[in-house]
Amino acid sequence: NTFGSLAVAGNSAASNLEGFVYTSMNESFGLGMIEAMNLGCDVIGPKLPYVTSICDPSESFDYNVQSLVEAIARYEQGKSPKTKCLVRNQINELIELLTNNKI
Repeated sequence: NTFGSLAVAGNSAASNLEGFVYTSMNESFGLGMIEAMNLGCDVIGPKLPYVTSICDPSESFDYNVQSLVEAIARYEQGKSPKTKCLVRNQINELIELLTNNKI
């Protein structure tokens, strides 16, 4: 599913899009959002703690259809800030710790 230049979570064509709509209410960690940001997509996500622990989304919404529609409309106007990723890849540090028995 797509909305103009936006992707709905689950769409494998996210690399060709500008924005990524993430609608999950039950995530513990939003890997889909991280993947979208790594592809250069902005994130539109619900106003939930798991979202703001991963990024400062371009737009956010209360979990209802009207709020989602309004967030998408604001994004499509082109005035939303770029999404800011708040997590970083630390796999190399973890591998180093494991291979050097530092834990």
